[in-house]
Amino acid sequence: MANALFPEALDGQAFAEEAHSILDQMISNGNKVAQMRKEELIHVERLFFEVATRAKSNGLQPLTLSTEERPTNDSTVHEEQ
Repeated sequence: MANALFPEALDGQAFAEEAHSILDQMISNGNKVAQMRKEELIHVERLFFEVATRAKSNGLQPLTLSTEERPTNDSTVHEEQ
Protein backbone atom coordinates (compact mmCIF):
# COMPACT_ATOMS: atom_id res chain seq x y z
CA MET A 1 0.00 0.00 0.00
CA ALA A 2 2.84 2.38 0.81
CA ASN A 3 4.30 1.88 -2.65
CA ALA A 4 1.01 2.92 -4.24
CA LEU A 5 0.44 5.92 -2.00
CA PHE A 6 4.03 7.13 -1.78
CA PRO A 7 5.85 5.89 -4.90
CA GLU A 8 8.81 8.18 -4.28
CA ALA A 9 9.52 6.73 -0.83
CA LEU A 10 12.43 4.34 -1.04
CA ASP A 11 11.56 2.45 2.13
CA GLY A 12 8.28 1.13 0.73
CA GLN A 13 9.95 -1.37 -1.58
CA ALA A 14 12.39 -2.49 1.13
CA PHE A 15 9.51 -3.15 3.52
CA ALA A 16 7.64 -5.14 0.88
CA GLU A 17 10.71 -7.27 0.17
CA GLU A 18 11.21 -7.85 3.90
CA ALA A 19 7.58 -8.93 4.31
CA HIS A 20 7.92 -11.40 1.43
CA SER A 21 11.19 -12.71 2.87
CA ILE A 22 9.65 -13.28 6.29
CA LEU A 23 6.65 -15.06 4.79
CA ASP A 24 8.93 -17.19 2.58
CA GLN A 25 10.90 -18.26 5.65
CA MET A 26 7.72 -19.14 7.51
CA ILE A 27 6.46 -21.11 4.50
CA SER A 28 9.75 -23.02 4.26
CA ASN A 29 9.29 -23.95 7.92
CA GLY A 30 5.93 -25.51 7.07
CA ASN A 31 3.56 -22.72 8.10
CA LYS A 32 0.47 -23.21 5.94
CA VAL A 33 -1.17 -20.00 7.15
CA ALA A 34 1.86 -18.02 5.96
CA GLN A 35 1.28 -19.37 2.44
CA MET A 36 -2.27 -17.99 2.47
CA ARG A 37 -1.07 -14.67 3.88
CA LYS A 38 1.54 -14.38 1.13
CA GLU A 39 -1.09 -15.02 -1.53
CA GLU A 40 -3.28 -12.35 0.06
CA LEU A 41 -0.35 -9.92 0.21
CA ILE A 42 0.41 -10.46 -3.47
CA HIS A 43 -3.25 -9.91 -4.33
CA VAL A 44 -3.42 -6.66 -2.32
CA GLU A 45 -0.15 -5.45 -3.89
CA ARG A 46 -1.64 -6.03 -7.36
CA LEU A 47 -4.80 -4.14 -6.41
CA PHE A 48 -2.84 -1.15 -5.12
CA PHE A 49 -0.60 -1.22 -8.20
CA GLU A 50 -3.75 -1.04 -10.33
CA VAL A 51 -5.06 1.88 -8.26
CA ALA A 52 -1.74 3.72 -8.64
CA THR A 53 -1.67 3.05 -12.38
CA ARG A 54 -5.21 4.33 -12.85
CA ALA A 55 -4.54 7.39 -10.72
CA LYS A 56 -1.46 8.23 -12.75
CA SER A 57 -3.26 7.72 -16.07
CA ASN A 58 -6.02 10.06 -14.86
CA GLY A 59 -3.49 12.76 -14.11
CA LEU A 60 -3.62 12.49 -10.34
CA GLN A 61 -0.42 13.40 -8.55
CA PRO A 62 1.15 10.84 -6.20
CA LEU A 63 1.50 11.72 -2.54
CA THR A 64 4.90 12.73 -1.25
CA LEU A 65 6.30 12.51 2.23
CA SER A 66 7.65 15.77 3.52
CA THR A 67 10.73 15.69 5.70
CA GLU A 68 10.56 19.39 6.49
CA GLU A 69 9.62 20.38 10.01
CA ARG A 70 6.36 22.21 10.38
CA PRO A 71 6.70 25.80 11.56
CA THR A 72 5.54 26.42 15.08
CA ASN A 73 2.79 28.88 15.74
CA ASP A 74 4.31 31.42 18.13
CA SER A 75 0.88 32.84 18.95
CA THR A 76 0.04 29.68 20.90
CA VAL A 77 3.00 30.15 23.23
CA HIS A 78 2.15 32.46 26.11
CA GLU A 79 4.73 33.73 28.52
CA GLU A 80 3.58 34.48 32.02
CA GLN A 81 4.95 37.68 33.50
